[in-house]
Amino acid sequence: SFAAPVITGMAALALGYDKDITADGVFTLLQASAVDKGAEGYDTSYGYGVVDVAMFVEELTRDYTISYQLDGGTFPEGAVSTYNVKSDTVTLPAPEKADYQFAGWYVDEDCTGDPVTEIPAGSVGDLTLYAGWQTDLSTAVASVYVDGYAASLQEDGTFLAYFPYGAD
Repeated sequence: SFAAPVITGMAALALGYDKDITADGVFTLLQASAVDKGAEGYDTSYGYGVVDVAMFVEELTRDYTISYQLDGGTFPEGAVSTYNVKSDTVTLPAPEKADYQFAGWYVDEDCTGDPVTEIPAGSVGDLTLYAGWQTDLSTAVASVYVDGYAASLQEDGTFLAYFPYGAD
């Protein structure tokens, strides 16, 4: 197929533009810039479509957006919302939410798998990231009673209870 040398040339073009692009990144660029033919989406006659070098270059050189799904959280000022293939590694911001601790950014809506902390240099494609939250699991103890007898908080953080003589 004549497509093989064209695809190879496009991959070389991408790597010449930025050496940090991965094989998955080249695949993402090819898929995003292909002109769909035949049945919608991937099909056995045209694959993902016909390559379009101009669209490939446009996709390679544009700014990609980062959409954050905060689930009630808020960002610190200056949070990054775009990047491009020539960007250095982008560290993702940590949002805040009252009474919760930020557990990380996830690429799936149900916040499973490993959290994402950065976008590596050479990455391509628009992203949607979902904030994972966990409740603050700390507990403050105001008083302790043992069998109805009050215990007092000691300087070392333990509680001490005194029982009357003869108590069980």
